[in-house]
Amino acid sequence: METSILNFITAHLVSVLIGYVVLSTAVSAMPAPKKKSSPFYVWFYAFAHLLALNLATAAKPALEKFLPKQPSPTSNPPSDSPTQPGS
Repeated sequence: METSILNFITAHLVSVLIGYVVLSTAVSAMPAPKKKSSPFYVWFYAFAHLLALNLATAAKPALEKFLPKQPSPTSNPPSDSPTQPGS
């Protein structure tokens, strides 16, 4: 069984690479799960990215629960910091 799969891949290398590129592109086009997304979609999103070898994206939904919240670059500065020089 294992040698037949390897023989197939080596005989059809270009087709396998084109198939991988198509799969990776299709998976990358999937919208990211939102807070109200179903648990199945969150799982499917991570699993599809895992199959496409987008490992950072596959781990992102699970890691967001444990990582500290980062302030967005467009957020307002804290009120105790001066907004104008010399004030």
